[in-house]
Amino acid sequence: VDPACNQLPYIDLRTWTLATDPEVRLLKTLNGEEYFSERSISQPPNKAVFFEYQETGNYRLIDVINSDLNVMLVHMKLTHPDAVRAQIMQDKNFRIGLSHAMDRQNIIDTVYIGQGEPYQRAPRPEALFYNERLAKEHTEYDVEGANQALDAVLPDKDAEGFRLAPNGERFVFNVLVNQGFRPDWVDVMGIVKLNWEAVGLATNLVVVGDDVWRQRIREDDVDAYVWAGENGTGLLPLVSAGEYVPEAAWGWAAWEAVTLRGVAEPADPVVEPPAELQRQYELTARLRQAIGIEAQTDIMNEILELTADQFYTIGLSLPKGDYRAVNNALRNVPNPVIAGWLYPGPSPANFETFYLDPAAQ
Repeated sequence: VDPACNQLPYIDLRTWTLATDPEVRLLKTLNGEEYFSERSISQPPNKAVFFEYQETGNYRLIDVINSDLNVMLVHMKLTHPDAVRAQIMQDKNFRIGLSHAMDRQNIIDTVYIGQGEPYQRAPRPEALFYNERLAKEHTEYDVEGANQALDAVLPDKDAEGFRLAPNGERFVFNVLVNQGFRPDWVDVMGIVKLNWEAVGLATNLVVVGDDVWRQRIREDDVDAYVWAGENGTGLLPLVSAGEYVPEAAWGWAAWEAVTLRGVAEPADPVVEPPAELQRQYELTARLRQAIGIEAQTDIMNEILELTADQFYTIGLSLPKGDYRAVNNALRNVPNPVIAGWLYPGPSPANFETFYLDPAAQ
C-alpha cells in the first residue's frame, strides 16, 4: 500500500499490442494509442516527428538516461566455417581498416541528428571502468589509414576497384541487419556500406525482420551482424564482463566451455583461440569468484586492456539524446527514467505507483 493506505499497484491491467512493423508501432504511438513508447522507435531520428505530434497524440516527451554503451556494434563471425573467411576476419588489420573507413560523425549527424560521439565497445565515460584507449581507438575517419590496413589483408583488386579474396574472386562481406529491432540500423548500414565500398570492400546488407534474425545469424552466408552495445554504466560492465570477448566467435566460445567449464558436448565445434583471448576467458572466469571491489576492479581493468589490444568488435557511437513518449493520462512517471538491459529500465521506475488520470484521457 502507499502512505495513504491505497492498494498498489494503482493500475491492475496492462494490455500489450503486437505490432511487428516498426512504422506501425510509430504511428500507433503518434496517434496516442500507446502509453509508453517502445525503445526501437524512440530514437533520435524520430524525435522531430514525436515533438510535432505531442498535442494531437496527447503525449509528452521525457528524457532517458541510457545505460547502453554503443548505438550499434559490428560482430564478426571470427570462427566462420569457411577457413579463408575466418582467416581474413581474424586479421586485426581487417577490423582496423573497416573501423577507420566508417564516417561516424557523418552517421551521427545524418541519422542521429547530431546526438552521439564516435565510440567503440567500452564502458561509458561516467562508469567506474571507463577506458579511454578502448573507447576511442580506431574511431578516426581515415580513408588512407583504412586502405593501408586493408591492403595488408586483401591487397589485390579487380577492374572496378573491389578487393579480391585469395582465390581471385571478389570478396563480398555479408552483414545481417535486424530492421525489426532497430529500423535506424538500416540507414546507418547504408552509409557504412558506402564507406566500406569506397575502400574496396564489396558489402552486401542482409536486411531481415525480428522474426528470422536469430536464425539467420547462424547461417554460413552471413559474415557479421549488428547489435546494440548494452550494459555500459555504473557497475554493469563488471556484471557483464563476458560480453567483452568476441560475441560471434562460437568456435572459440566452445573452447572456453570445454576447457574452463567442463562442458562435455559444446554447441559448436571447438576452435582454439589466440593466447590473449584464452587469457581473457580465464580472467572472466576468475572475476566471477573474486571477492571485493578492489580485486574485481583489477581483473576487470586487465580484461578491458586485453579487449583494446585485440579489437575484436567495431563500435559506432555513444548513445545520447534518448527519450520516451508518455501518454498524458499516465501519471507519476519520473523524468528522466533510466533505460537498459541488465538494468531493465524503465521497469525499476516504480511502475506500481503509475496511475491513469481520467481527466487527461
